[in-house]
Amino acid sequence: MAECDEEELRIVLLGKTGAGKSRTGNTILGLRHGDEIKPFEFACKGSSVTKECTQKENTRFGRKIRIIDTPGVFDTDTKLDNHKTQDEVKKCIVYTFPGPHALVLTVPVGRFTTEDIQTLKHYIQYFGFDILKYVVVIFTKYDLWESDFEDRGEEVPSIDEYIDSLPKYLRTFLEHCDNRFVTLNNKTRDDEQVEKLLSVIDQMIEKNDQKYYTNESYDQAAEILKLVSDRRELAKKVNDSGYITCLYYKIKLYSHKVPPNHPLFEESDFEIPEEEKQ
Repeated sequence: MAECDEEELRIVLLGKTGAGKSRTGNTILGLRHGDEIKPFEFACKGSSVTKECTQKENTRFGRKIRIIDTPGVFDTDTKLDNHKTQDEVKKCIVYTFPGPHALVLTVPVGRFTTEDIQTLKHYIQYFGFDILKYVVVIFTKYDLWESDFEDRGEEVPSIDEYIDSLPKYLRTFLEHCDNRFVTLNNKTRDDEQVEKLLSVIDQMIEKNDQKYYTNESYDQAAEILKLVSDRRELAKKVNDSGYITCLYYKIKLYSHKVPPNHPLFEESDFEIPEEEKQ
């Protein structure tokens, strides 16, 4: 781990295609179409607009926030399989140097499927078990979920009731993340929900002794990037896709293994009743 740079908050957005990563990034940064800073692109369909890592930054609540949006896994409308998509996600090392303070996992609120569970397992396998110390789960599309209940004339369950209804695997995952989760409505400019998220992240950073996420791969990346002392030269090279590709292969990530008997890898935890599957 490494010490946190208090002047900048670096966040990496993770999640499956259609989970609302890009919209979430815009909400956190307070960006809308027509603003001076162009927001992350998103689409109202099942395929991902984000095919490669992109970053945006803005100053909010007196602090600089930098967000890296990543391609979604389980994208049915792309030539990239999950492993190739993850290879693209790994390139976020270049953008998050010296490391992200928070890995924000976007999960659509509602019925939790086998694909959602495989998404969580996927990220643990690629980023290592330490990812759980730095993950904050955002339940997106909460407004749509509420509307569904209201349209049926039913009482909207509390978020705690919703969590209790989730499959065992997600509840176990949340427990290992110290139950760091928030809900988010991406259709409102309500700053309170964003401030709540940042508060959760700040508490997490404090618990992690002011350190940001890193693993062997991030350490390797740091060593290489330190060789480039001129920031202007680095900025020019980062814009060169050839340089990024070269750098990427030099710092090929090492996949940390989680003990096979760990609760998050017990096969029984991946079983979902037939009526809950889609």
